[in-house]
Amino acid sequence: MRFTFELEARHIRAFNDIAIRRLRARTKETWKLFPAFVVAWIPFGYAVGTYISLYKGNQNIRSDLLLIPFLLGMTAATVWLAGKYKARLRAAAARDCSFSRVDHSVLAEPEYLEIVSGGVRSCYEWSRFIEVLEDVEALYLFLDSAEAVVIPKSAFADLADLEQFNAWLRGSNKLLQPTCEDARG
Repeated sequence: MRFTFELEARHIRAFNDIAIRRLRARTKETWKLFPAFVVAWIPFGYAVGTYISLYKGNQNIRSDLLLIPFLLGMTAATVWLAGKYKARLRAAAARDCSFSRVDHSVLAEPEYLEIVSGGVRSCYEWSRFIEVLEDVEALYLFLDSAEAVVIPKSAFADLADLEQFNAWLRGSNKLLQPTCEDARG
């Protein structure tokens, strides 16, 4: 089946909301690893204690020891700035919905999904999608925790095409059929 659509800003906003909720849910799961984080910080505390005792005990190497916190500070600043830069890029991408104004041409076959958008062709086997969320207006086919193919339901010619599309998708993946309400949970 072949269909063409243009994403609207509301589809992008809905996707962003769903993706953020999914990431927050995964973040909450990482707190279960808190004891492991505590154990991992014990050697760091020991290293800091050793550094302080070396600094206080050896007058001859104090200037050399000052280099260590400087290098650690520079590394931490670099990592922090890289994270801020990445966050700003994501925020800019979320605000700029110019890619949504492009016609998206989709070819769905029993083996794969092909999308041509803005001259870029992407082809995905159905098994590549890790999760499918659905609301009243669109399907969100997740490729990873934050990236998804958004297909408005209005793009399908009729309900039979939508059901066939869902059958190919869910049949190949053996995915459950969660809704966006489940993701918002």
